[in-house]
Formats: sequence, structure tokens, C-alpha cells
Amino acid sequence: MFASASGKVHAINLTKDVVRLLGMPPYVCLKVNKAMDSFIVMPGKQKEYMSFKVPERFVTDKDVNMRMISKSFIKEFMAVNELDVTKSYRVEGIYSERNNAVIFNMADCNLYRGSVEK
Repeated sequence: MFASASGKVHAINLTKDVVRLLGMPPYVCLKVNKAMDSFIVMPGKQKEYMSFKVPERFVTDKDVNMRMISKSFIKEFMAVNELDVTKSYRVEGIYSERNNAVIFNMADCNLYRGSVEK
């Protein structure tokens, strides 16, 4: 399961596998550690800080994407991790069953060669 961070569109994109593993919650929450070198995605509540609504049909429709947009967050997050904000990066996640969360370590990210921007 993967996530991608795109400075160009100021977003983190999640794959369908991430949301499936979390139990297909209506909202997911993005949490970042203090060093900003990793983040987790876990089920969230509507009014929780950095909570994002999972689009309807996200898991069942191949044409529906999950994109969490925050210009200021992405800009700072990518700068702290010394990533080029004009590019996209892909990072593999590790599922923690104990916390029902997917953990993404930015030290493991790679330049994304797919087409996340249209």
C-alpha cells in the first residue's frame, strides 16, 4: 500500500488498499510526528484536525481518488524532508494492526514516475 506526496498540487494521495485496511472509515486523519519525517493515516472523525472525508465509492470505483489537500502543510512537510516541491514522491506504508493505522516513513520515499497530476 502506498501514498504519494505531490508539491505541485499540494496533496497527499492514498491508495485504495490503505482505506480498505483501515476498515473503510468515512473519514481518515493524517498525523505527523514532531520531526515531520513520517506520518500516519488512521480512521478519524469529521471535526478532527487534519481529518479528510473519504470519497463515496472510493474503494469500489477505479476512477475515484483520495486526495488530501493542504498547501501550507505539504509545502512545509516537503521542505523539512528536503523534497523538491515541483515533484511527486511515493512512499510505502506499513500497517499497524494494534493502532489501526498505516505508517509512512519519508526516509523510504522515492521519486514518483506515475501520473498523479492531470
